[in-house]
Amino acid sequence: MTSDNVIVQKTEIRQKLSELGLNKGALVMMHSSLSSLGYVVGGADTVIDAVLEVLQDEGTLIVPTHTGCRTPDDPFDLYNTPSRMGKITEVLRLRKGALRSFHPTHSDVAIGALAYELVRDHQNSTPVGPLSPVGKFMTKGGFV
Repeated sequence: MTSDNVIVQKTEIRQKLSELGLNKGALVMMHSSLSSLGYVVGGADTVIDAVLEVLQDEGTLIVPTHTGCRTPDDPFDLYNTPSRMGKITEVLRLRKGALRSFHPTHSDVAIGALAYELVRDHQNSTPVGPLSPVGKFMTKGGFV
């Protein structure tokens, strides 16, 4: 699924994820590149939908939505500052039910059963320390 000439359907993404061992109830941190998949019918939404269909309601998907260094003229806005981590992360950030952590440079977005638990209180933590979404994710044994 890496050729520019490849046409990728949601069913294929779901199948490949299942072959990797992802299943209902899994906790997944996804690093992504939409362009590296080839042409995905339906774009970023299709990739997100495929992952969420594999995880089902019991699972949780988390993605980095880092924004880089902010300035006084360009402060972090939890709801409006876009992700600089790619199309898939930005589409998930805007999805109904997705929750974003409040960190000015290293925010994460999660959706699913553990979303709130993962992203809450990130402003009181280091970017990727034990109390950050990444730290919480690691203690729960999620898949990357």
